[in-house]
Amino acid sequence: MKRKLLTMIISIAMVMSFTSALTFADSETMHIETVAQLKDALEDDLSMSEKAALVENAKDEVVSEFMEEKLDKAVEIINGQNFDASMQTMPDGSAYGTQSFDLGDGCVMTVELSDCEQDQKNGIAQVTTRATSDSNEQWKAYGNRSFTAKASVDVWRTTVNMTLVNNYTLSSNGIDERPGAASGYATPTKTKVSAGMPNITDSVARTPGASDVNMNCIYTLTGDGSGGSVSKAKYKLNTTIGYVAINKTDKKIKVRQSWSLSKVS
Repeated sequence: MKRKLLTMIISIAMVMSFTSALTFADSETMHIETVAQLKDALEDDLSMSEKAALVENAKDEVVSEFMEEKLDKAVEIINGQNFDASMQTMPDGSAYGTQSFDLGDGCVMTVELSDCEQDQKNGIAQVTTRATSDSNEQWKAYGNRSFTAKASVDVWRTTVNMTLVNNYTLSSNGIDERPGAASGYATPTKTKVSAGMPNITDSVARTPGASDVNMNCIYTLTGDGSGGSVSKAKYKLNTTIGYVAINKTDKKIKVRQSWSLSKVS
């Protein structure tokens, strides 16, 4: 009797294991036709790898539409606000910080922010973790600097990245903008994003406590639409450097940095 019971238990375990394997296989091969189907599938009790496989195997136009929906959600959360770039100041004078936003359905937007002297390596991953302070208002020495904002929207390992490098100069005159740089890319290529030319809207700041400089860039999200059409959505990433105070003796300016994201069309 015990032997029969043991045999039954082993058989049930094997069936459950086989069923689980089939479920995983189905999640990898399931052909998602609409965003609604994708959302329903993502609510199932699946592993992170299985959910990533669902997105990977969905139709390109479905992933593009889903990505646009999540970018729109990010814009809705931001709601026209300028978010202060609260960054940690490092011993070498550079600064780094991150901000994250929950977009629902397991998706997230992460904004990485960095600031450094022009002759430093302005790579977000280059900044060390030995912070000396954490503030959105910081004293910076005169000279050429770069303020970088990188917004990344992750939809189950399908990611859209938008980067804007705001180059500026601090001097006894105040703050002056210089030509910036921008890039946009997506991985994998289920959807595509391209960056326009950085646009300077306020080129100089001369009054402490009452002026700032601004730079923005428009990014175009492109994907396959239904019936062979091409869908396009445009988003604007903006960075602001506020002129808070000046110390001409120490040759430093206190700046307040911020960013915002909006939808253009």
